[in-house]
Parts: sequence; structure tokens; C-alpha cells
Amino acid sequence: MYYHSKLKYQVFMNFYFIKKQFLSYFQKLLCIMASCISFYKVFGGKNYG
Repeated sequence: MYYHSKLKYQVFMNFYFIKKQFLSYFQKLLCIMASCISFYKVFGGKNYG
């Protein structure tokens, strides 16, 4: 029983860590997308819009 709960805790910690990593990666991706969009609006909007 103790081992099972320990295993559950381990899985939970792994999941939490992966979720944290994924969230930080997602935030970086959003920042890159936002900067690309603003860059496009400033420089390419007149030509392509």
C-alpha cells in the first residue's frame, strides 16, 4: 500500500513537472507569435494588407 501511494506521488510529480515545462514552452511560443504579428503589422501590413 505504501509503495502504491509512493508510485502515485511520483507519477503526479512527473505530470506536474511536464505540465510546468509545457506551460513555459507555450508561453514562449505565444510571445514569439505575438512579436511576429506585431512585426507583420508594423512592416508588412501596408504591403500585404
